[in-house]
Amino acid sequence: LQQALQGVEIQLGRQILKSLPPKINTLPADTLQDKVSSTQWGWNNLTILRVYKDGADKQLTISIGNAGMYSSMATIYFANAGMIEANSQNQNYKQVKVKGNKAIIQYDDSKGYTLIASIGQTSVIVWECINFANEQEVIAAANSFDIDGIKKMLGEQ
Repeated sequence: LQQALQGVEIQLGRQILKSLPPKINTLPADTLQDKVSSTQWGWNNLTILRVYKDGADKQLTISIGNAGMYSSMATIYFANAGMIEANSQNQNYKQVKVKGNKAIIQYDDSKGYTLIASIGQTSVIVWECINFANEQEVIAAANSFDIDGIKKMLGEQ
């Protein structure tokens, strides 16, 4: 039974991959790097990954699922956002919105931008953007995705 449920999750992940845009701005999808994995049944640790890159040095990687680490980080951040922002002198992250969903954007000189959007009780979308000019470009790229459609497929509200 567990194997059958994992199979259903893998199929769901493949359907979500099919729903993703073939191109984001000038970055085509590298579908050879598409991945769907499920390490437990019951929507725990379902991860969907796609990479968009231009053949030079610009890249966007999107991860969708119930990754516990990101989900926990987002929950902690959103619960303590006011206190963290008030007490931080050199913060490299802030709270933003992506299509009406709470999100965190972070910048690191060595990794570029990371944008994490909470899309329900347990699911998140993570965009890792290398060599993007600024956070507006990152948010515009994230807004190119059908977040409501992804939420619906995952059964999130």
